[in-house]
Amino acid sequence: MTQPPSDGSHGTGGLTSPKRIQLEPEKKIRGFDQIQLPMSSWFWIATKLLFTRRVFLGGSALIAYAGLILGVGFLVVSMAVMSGFEDSLKRAITDVSGHLQVISRNSRPEPWEKLEAKIKAIEPSVVSTTRIVYLEAIATQNGIIGSAAIQGVDFSRVNDVLNLKPRLLEGSLQIEPGSKKVLIGKGMQKSLKIQVGSKLKVVLPMMDEWDPSRFIRFLEEVEVVGVLDFGKHEWNERILVMDLQDRKSTRLNSS
Repeated sequence: MTQPPSDGSHGTGGLTSPKRIQLEPEKKIRGFDQIQLPMSSWFWIATKLLFTRRVFLGGSALIAYAGLILGVGFLVVSMAVMSGFEDSLKRAITDVSGHLQVISRNSRPEPWEKLEAKIKAIEPSVVSTTRIVYLEAIATQNGIIGSAAIQGVDFSRVNDVLNLKPRLLEGSLQIEPGSKKVLIGKGMQKSLKIQVGSKLKVVLPMMDEWDPSRFIRFLEEVEVVGVLDFGKHEWNERILVMDLQDRKSTRLNSS
């Protein structure tokens, strides 16, 4: 009688039965991120890795340090520039236009004394107010023509609201009511090639009282007594400051 082979085959036919192999359960390998170490140990490992001679003085480390230094430096410089620009812009706006403007679109506004009382009743923190009127015009001198934005202010109270004195570059801020004296920006002085004490012609487009679609040209000659730096390029090129009394004498009150 033939004994079955010891390797599990059946007879001499060459057929064998599959072996049963028992696999061991997979061992869980503990990751490096799962190792619980105190903070002092992590700090010691980081110090040993960063401040060894090979790592600290290596080529890639020097490039990384240089990039970090440049990045932080550029960040500090950009923040300083933006902060300075923001402060300069705020100061330029408040010096020339004040902190708050109340604009009336009516052709016949109410008396400014009543309006001032209403504003102070709504906002008691208001220290002082002054009247400001804007009008588009054309300025000409020596055959050169440029656009102008006339800003009529009350010079008897202008120092309580506006801060024009530190922006004076040349001339004087002394303007008497009815004297037909004006202050211009440094850009307008350069473009019109005009000096302090010279005469400047201002052309005002006045609306016809009978036909609103028709404009009448009104020419007025004023004297330049001061040059200002308004803090903005557009303002330096266009703003022309004059007293409200001159505004009335030049018929600006009808606009």
